[in-house]
Amino acid sequence: MILEMHDNTTIEDLQEKFSGFYNHLKLDFYKGPHGRFESSDEKAAFSSDHRLGEIRRIHEQGEWEIHSGMKAGDLEQTFRKKYGLNVQVLVRAGSEWIQTTNADNLSLLELNDLGKGE
Repeated sequence: MILEMHDNTTIEDLQEKFSGFYNHLKLDFYKGPHGRFESSDEKAAFSSDHRLGEIRRIHEQGEWEIHSGMKAGDLEQTFRKKYGLNVQVLVRAGSEWIQTTNADNLSLLELNDLGKGE
């Protein structure tokens, strides 16, 4: 999967692309960082209509190829270090979405399969 990382890209653009590929996972974007195996404060989440240029500190532009073997924690760290974005991966648990705090060491494919109930 390839994400387009540009200042005019919206959070919703990234969320739709990511969830279109991993339909049992989603990305949420936050005002502050979280540590590995820690959750993010839901009250600090950005709405999906924000553009990346409005919320990030590092304005790296271009395409980013994400592989299904990438661990959730590594994905979150790359968002922070390369793009200056605070992101949390969430997995579907029935009708709810939960942050992957205890599963940062699982790959995106493994997490997506968990969301399917496999």
